[in-house]
Amino acid sequence: MEHDPGAMLRRQEALGRGYSDDEIRRLYTRGEWQRIGRGAYLSAAVCSALGDEERHRFLIDSTLHALSDDAVLSHQSAAVVYGLPLWRTALDRVHVTRNRRGGGRVKRRITVHCAPIGDRVAVVDAELALAARRHGIDAARRVVHFVSGHSESVGESRSRVMLARAGLAVPSQQGEVFDPGGRRVGRVDFHFDGIVLGEFDGRVKYGRLLKPGQSPGDAVFAEKQREDALRDLGYQVVRWTWDDLESPSQAVDRVRRAIARAESPRGWVVQAPLPSAQPLTVRSL
Repeated sequence: MEHDPGAMLRRQEALGRGYSDDEIRRLYTRGEWQRIGRGAYLSAAVCSALGDEERHRFLIDSTLHALSDDAVLSHQSAAVVYGLPLWRTALDRVHVTRNRRGGGRVKRRITVHCAPIGDRVAVVDAELALAARRHGIDAARRVVHFVSGHSESVGESRSRVMLARAGLAVPSQQGEVFDPGGRRVGRVDFHFDGIVLGEFDGRVKYGRLLKPGQSPGDAVFAEKQREDALRDLGYQVVRWTWDDLESPSQAVDRVRRAIARAESPRGWVVQAPLPSAQPLTVRSL
């Protein structure tokens, strides 16, 4: 009756492996298994270690067999499948869209949206012609103009929005800082005219950027040394966190004060190149 503890197990698969319904119920009641979806279970130890996006993937897997042929994953569920970053997004239900005008509903583990998918080129052409006269098109154009391929996280994207809403000039991103001798001192998330440096401290970056054999404590110490070196060159360095993104007034004030007192540093900043573009392909599950 052994199976991969990291894999989801459906009831029919469990029965095929020799488990009885009574044994399945006991494992669930004792907390050794957790129910991911209807008739789908996962080891409790594995569940406890899952992030929200990973758990949502299992929820999607447990739901696919019950979907109609015209249903496609959409909204945040599609974003999870494509590995797109999310910010405080509810992932307790799978979101799908069906090719029809009505009949949307919300169930315990699934939300069904309805949107007819036109199959005539004339319809698309008409939509494009109307778009120029719609009230929201200017806002959409501003969003497209504002987006940046240099943002490496949701936090950095939200940081740009925070600064823009405060009336500050949108900073350049991903700057490589060099000292007067041409030695690379470090890389920063943001910089204002190569004088004031901005860092979004999402905490998880230290874990993500660990070098082989390096502990989180080592990474934090190295980060402090890097920041000291930047300040020694005369740069103003401002940090902000997730909490600042929610209540930005203090962070914005720190940036303004840093810009006001900044003087020309002994060094220069070069923008790092954009990462290589990755083709977006349609994924089937």
